[in-house]
Amino acid sequence: MAIEYLSKKRAKLVVSVGSASKGTRRRYTKIIDITGKKNAKDQYDDFVKEVKDLAGDVGTVADLLDEYIEMQRLKGLKETTLTGYKSYAKRLKSRFKGINARDLTPYQIEKFITSAMKGDPKAGYPKKSSPKTIKGYISLLSSAYKMAVRSKALSYNPCDSVEIPKQKKPDITVLTKEDLPAFISALEDTTPDLKVCFELALFCGLRRSEILGLKNEDFNLTWKTVSITRTRHRKDRQDIIQDTKTERSRRIVAVPEFVMDDVVALIKLHEEDPYIENPFLIQYAAEPMRPDYAKRAIKDFTREHDLPDVTLHGLRHSYATMLNASGQFDIAEISAALGHSTIGTTLNIYTHLWDSSTNASRRIADYLQKGHQKGTSENEKPLKR
Repeated sequence: MAIEYLSKKRAKLVVSVGSASKGTRRRYTKIIDITGKKNAKDQYDDFVKEVKDLAGDVGTVADLLDEYIEMQRLKGLKETTLTGYKSYAKRLKSRFKGINARDLTPYQIEKFITSAMKGDPKAGYPKKSSPKTIKGYISLLSSAYKMAVRSKALSYNPCDSVEIPKQKKPDITVLTKEDLPAFISALEDTTPDLKVCFELALFCGLRRSEILGLKNEDFNLTWKTVSITRTRHRKDRQDIIQDTKTERSRRIVAVPEFVMDDVVALIKLHEEDPYIENPFLIQYAAEPMRPDYAKRAIKDFTREHDLPDVTLHGLRHSYATMLNASGQFDIAEISAALGHSTIGTTLNIYTHLWDSSTNASRRIADYLQKGHQKGTSENEKPLKR
């Protein structure tokens, strides 16, 4: 607060706006008549509001981030996504503490990226941030600024001039056709719950959160299908049940008969146990299977049986790879089976599967194969007499 008392009845009000770190603070002054210190304080508060309106102040970077996250919450964004946003926002607010959103520069953002890439022990982040994490920081910051620009509160998004480190796509281990028999054989050497969990990922292409969100009633034993309508996650030691990742993820998936047989046997096994209160998959002590347990279990399973270090998501990738290698399904069919929001998502993730030259050569091979079969069948026909 800046109130300079010129006399008992007059005072000078001084309000500064802008970023001290940028060195471009703007000062607004006003001479007022007062009846006392309380009156001076009241007039100062009114003047601050006037100045903020005049300067078009949208608050600090922290204020802008909080407003954006709250807006997304009101729009119904999933709790798990909001938790991620809050985690990113915590570091951004610490780094840009006290800086007016209007004054944040691309250079300041670039310096933040550099510190994140190297690690920032003084700020409580000793580890280096991955390109994926840095992209998360800047994406959140940029989204908040885009909201302000759309509402005309700001005229410029400083993130537009920032270069984000390129993110290398992680190499995901998949099971080859040579690995598959050994993996299937090893499934007999694990618990019934883990066996079904692994099978639903490998032979139905389900995500881990989709598998753990299943209930007994989601399975149609007559039609041998499973309805994917919810997901289950774990945050802050609490289970979070929510809708599927996208609208297209909400789907009905056909289950191979041998997998359905294992599902039926598992449901029956649980019904006979008085300590199990109807969760579809359990871990120890009859507790519902948790994401971290499933993650550790697949790692232990592959190591104990000398199998490739495949994850549950790797089993889902193996499913897509098997469908593509069969040559019987096009990208639209595989995308729908995986529950991707668009075919573009499938193409982006499985670029290596749909190389144009490979597809072209496959079509040529199929054409020649059909011709060969036709010629063979004609040669085998008996001669007319």
